[in-house]
Amino acid sequence: MRALRVLLICVLALSVTACIYVQPRTSGLGGKVYYEPSQSTDTSIGSQMPKSRVGIGRKGKDGRTPADITKGLVEARNAHAWRDAYALYYKPELSLGEFVREADLASEHYAYFEVLETRMTSKTTAICRVVYNLAITPPQGARYEVRVGEPGEWWSLTKSKGVWRINWLPRQ
Repeated sequence: MRALRVLLICVLALSVTACIYVQPRTSGLGGKVYYEPSQSTDTSIGSQMPKSRVGIGRKGKDGRTPADITKGLVEARNAHAWRDAYALYYKPELSLGEFVREADLASEHYAYFEVLETRMTSKTTAICRVVYNLAITPPQGARYEVRVGEPGEWWSLTKSKGVWRINWLPRQ
């Protein structure tokens, strides 16, 4: 009983601290973005998505995990390596030429990107919970910013021929 009380006090103290001080996050992508503390608990976002199944291998036959593929897509898009980005999609709905034209026009840039969690939902499907800060220009539109903070957004992946690919389009 005493151990439970100590645990509850520690959790409460951490919760209060998280609401008062927000640590800035830096990304491996060269940007720094400030996020507000999460307004939900881990279980609230998790309750809406399938749980990870135990015993399913994470790596594809190329040695990369769903998180590796997800980060690789963002890195390729930031580098304007359109062929590399296109190759990471599962069944793209555009031809490579259309994809390159649209990507060039949009001029996307992720200032911050992080995979918070990966769930293996079957041997051939996975979901990654991500947060990011993205600047984008729509066709004939003004540039704007998309900020997805915690609890995050789920991006889905499919394993095809033993290799993980991001589903078109990843936002689910």
